[in-house]
Amino acid sequence: MESTMVCRDRHGLINASFFPIWACFQCYLHLFPEKQTIFSTSSDILGTEEFEEPLPSISVFWDKQETLCSSLNDRNCQRLTACCQAAEECCNNQIKASTLSRLMPNKHSSCPMTWDGYACFPSTPAGHVAEVACPSYISDRTSESGVASKQCTENSSWWRSRPLDMEWTDYTKCVSIEAYYVIYYASIVCSIGSLICLVPACIIFLSVKQLRKQHRIHIHLNLFVSFTLTNCVWLTWDHLIFKDRLENPREVAIMHQHIIGCRVLYMMSRFSWTCNIAWMSLEGFHLHRLISQAFQTPKTISSYYFIGWVFPLLPTGIYALVRFLASNQGCWVSHAGYYEWIIYSPNILCIL
Repeated sequence: MESTMVCRDRHGLINASFFPIWACFQCYLHLFPEKQTIFSTSSDILGTEEFEEPLPSISVFWDKQETLCSSLNDRNCQRLTACCQAAEECCNNQIKASTLSRLMPNKHSSCPMTWDGYACFPSTPAGHVAEVACPSYISDRTSESGVASKQCTENSSWWRSRPLDMEWTDYTKCVSIEAYYVIYYASIVCSIGSLICLVPACIIFLSVKQLRKQHRIHIHLNLFVSFTLTNCVWLTWDHLIFKDRLENPREVAIMHQHIIGCRVLYMMSRFSWTCNIAWMSLEGFHLHRLISQAFQTPKTISSYYFIGWVFPLLPTGIYALVRFLASNQGCWVSHAGYYEWIIYSPNILCIL
């Protein structure tokens, strides 16, 4: 009687016919931890009433891409698909290696080939470290040439993390925390530098009486105020939210929690950015107006204030409502796919 083909991941041995489903489900959980609440149990994903041990010996027909990608945008669906395909390829390689080992037994002790949830690690001699290239579908990957490593202990078993008592892989070389700190400090320096230039400029415009009477100076002033608002918002964001993410695990970071204040701050950044674009557009429109109608000086620019400060509230408010109803995860910083065009479209129209 032919033995049942099995594939291995960090949870144990799984029937090969079921492995692609199980591994793809794990890919979803690893790549998008913030979406775990969409499916309350494994049965919601797999269509089974009970799924406590990943060791079934049955074939399950399930369109994993259609089920899981229904909650993802196109880019994230591509990432998930790549991970699922890598897991399935790993299983096929394990089956081939298992067949070969029966024909050509290996007398040396080694850790078995395994899928760890992100990548496939080959059979490795005891006491050695296995290395594979960092998968392209890891969201925070900052190193193109980085490697993930997995320790094979002297007793021919993969090293296990003590707190979780599970096989563990080192992916720290795939994500350079130092690179993110460089971004953090560069952003802080640029924001402070901008404020050092903007605040005195605003004071000069307000303090000189002759300047305060001119419409073009009013427009300059409002543009500078919008830049000042943007820099203040981003300074606050970098110091309170971004830095917190660098110093804390994802599970406890403010950026990935359902905190109202974080969402308000993020929406203020989208609003101020839209105000920047609107006032830059008004600068160009006013200059064109002066050139094309040189002898018809506008008596008022009250409509400019509406376009520059009130109009941006409309796309920002719609975007916030859509995020709350359709993509309500964390602090709303994750890309929302086509919903982002609610903000992009008016900004592009202003530039055009």
